Amino acid sequence: MSIRRPPYDQQPIDSDAALTARWDSYLEPEPFRFRALWLLFIDPAGRPAGPVITIDDVPDGPYDMSSDDLVTLCRNILDGPGGGGPDGGGSVALLMSRTGVGPWTVSDRAWGRFLQRAADEIGGRQWPVHRAHRRTLEEFVLPERAGSLAPGGSQEHAS
Repeated sequence: MSIRRPPYDQQPIDSDAALTARWDSYLEPEPFRFRALWLLFIDPAGRPAGPVITIDDVPDGPYDMSSDDLVTLCRNILDGPGGGGPDGGGSVALLMSRTGVGPWTVSDRAWGRFLQRAADEIGGRQWPVHRAHRRTLEEFVLPERAGSLAPGGSQEHAS
């Protein structure tokens, strides 16, 4: 697990597009050396709360994993000091990054489903789960939810 510096930009994140832009700014210097899960905690006023946390070198897929540990970690932070307390309005945004530039894989889609289920269990404001690699950052939209959600755009990254 890595703890990165607290985000300098403290402007509220008030929309899915603003979240995508914020992720883009965090990922700009990222070398994408391994698969990592990124956690961005957002306070009740919509500002980033504390440092961005990454869980580095996660496996290729979440096949043998339970979301319980991730949900517990996030709930403990959200329910603690600065998180707004239980039902206090704090939330967490999730992103999966990986090496390479190729098309999205079965493993990427499995991680997206896993993270979406975890986000549902964590509760609070439901931010879109994002995925990124060296050239692309985009919202992950489950096919079964695509009809009810507007699909997110993707942004190209400079290498």
